[in-house]
Amino acid sequence: MGVFFGSTLPMASKALSLRSWEPTPATVIWSRVRSHDSDDGTTYSPDIFYRYRYQDQEHRSNTFSLSSGSSSGRSGKQKIVDQYPRGKEFTCYVNPKKPWQAVGQPKLGWSVLIMLLPLPFLAVGFGGVWWSLKKSRELKSPALPERKGHLPARSQPGKGNQKLKSSNRSMNFFGHLIFALFWCGIVSVFVVVAWGKWASGHPEWFLNIFLIPFILVGLIALLSLPYSFLAIFSPRFNLSVKDEDLRPGIATKFRWKQTGGSGQLTEMTITLVGQEEATYQRGTDRSTATSIFYQKDLFTTTSLPSMLQSECDLIFPHDALPTLKGEHNRIRWYIRMHAAVKSRPDVRERIDLILNPLTESDFR
Repeated sequence: MGVFFGSTLPMASKALSLRSWEPTPATVIWSRVRSHDSDDGTTYSPDIFYRYRYQDQEHRSNTFSLSSGSSSGRSGKQKIVDQYPRGKEFTCYVNPKKPWQAVGQPKLGWSVLIMLLPLPFLAVGFGGVWWSLKKSRELKSPALPERKGHLPARSQPGKGNQKLKSSNRSMNFFGHLIFALFWCGIVSVFVVVAWGKWASGHPEWFLNIFLIPFILVGLIALLSLPYSFLAIFSPRFNLSVKDEDLRPGIATKFRWKQTGGSGQLTEMTITLVGQEEATYQRGTDRSTATSIFYQKDLFTTTSLPSMLQSECDLIFPHDALPTLKGEHNRIRWYIRMHAAVKSRPDVRERIDLILNPLTESDFR
């Protein structure tokens, strides 16, 4: 945010204002390559000093481009200086409201990197803040007021099926698509600038090395798009549990039925998983440790009719911990469904279940 508001916005504002600046003849007084020594080594920048007349008044300026920074590699700067020797006439652009302000080269050039660099970091940063706040609200949300929020609300007993919500594959694909377009759109600007430097015979090695991890992330995002798209057309299932009131040691049925999609199912495995999550606060950092304490395959088959529509026994251990949603601890139960599909991405569903605690009537 510091780079964005301190550098990106002012540079973008100045770049937009250049549209109203007036082209004016100018003459080079001198041109040279300046060196800047630092602990990290010597960097270079072109220094072109010129004069121009605007409204019958002479002005002088050495602001040649919007980017006033320096970088490694003297040869690239020397090439710019050689194009503007002493006495050369060219066109500069003058601010009509402040005639003493002028720029010799209105193009942004590599300075566009500074303008765009903060954007992916802002996106990841604000996305992380949003996710953290959402996670914090989930952990702090009371599920049962009379028990101070330590146990989930007991569902009303019923004989009808409890429909379970599966993942939205279309939303997953569009999420991947938006991220890939956003990320690759920004990185492509950097790549074009780097390629231009390379094609001119003056590559910026630091820029090339700096771009490698960003390009790799973009390639992974692009390669995952076809998989996410094909997953939309994989078989879809209507999932349900026979009884709404799930309790330890009391058997019920988990049911499924294919309702759409395409592709030949070859194998299906349904697993019941118990998972514990513990959240720790370490200074300003908040981390969550996850541990699976129970895992059992409920159903495995290669029979096509059974994969299309069937049911299996769903029974929790007699000593199973009920679902718990606390501020720092959480007990989760879910069914993991994995169906292998020929020539299609596999179906992978994770369906959360609420396991209620036993009551006195269960022991009679």
